[in-house]
Amino acid sequence: MNDIAQNPNEQPSSIQQVIDEMTRRLDKLQGRQDHRVIFQRVYLLMTKEMHLRLENGFFRDTMWMERVLVRFACYYFEAEIQGYQETTIVRPKYISINSGLVFPVVL
Repeated sequence: MNDIAQNPNEQPSSIQQVIDEMTRRLDKLQGRQDHRVIFQRVYLLMTKEMHLRLENGFFRDTMWMERVLVRFACYYFEAEIQGYQETTIVRPKYISINSGLVFPVVL
C-alpha cells in the first residue's frame, strides 16, 4: 500500500490494510520519539483485536463491521494528515470548575 500521508486519496479498503498503515505510522512516530505514539499504539492494538474478532465470527455481520472499522480509521487518518498540515500551534488552556479543580482544554 502506498503511503496514505503522501496520497490522501489512497484509502484502505480492508482491516488488514488499516493495520498495515497503522503499523507504518507507529514506526514513524517511534522513530521521531513523538508523544502521539501512545495513542497510535493503543489504537493499533484495538484494531488488531477487532480483526481477530472479525475472523472468529464474533459479529453477525462481519462485512458491515469491517466497513465501519475501516471508515472510522480513514476519518482518523484524514484528521491526522490535516493536523500535520496545520501551522497553528495548539497550546492547552485551563478552566476552573466550581469545585476548584483545574482541567486542561484546547481552545
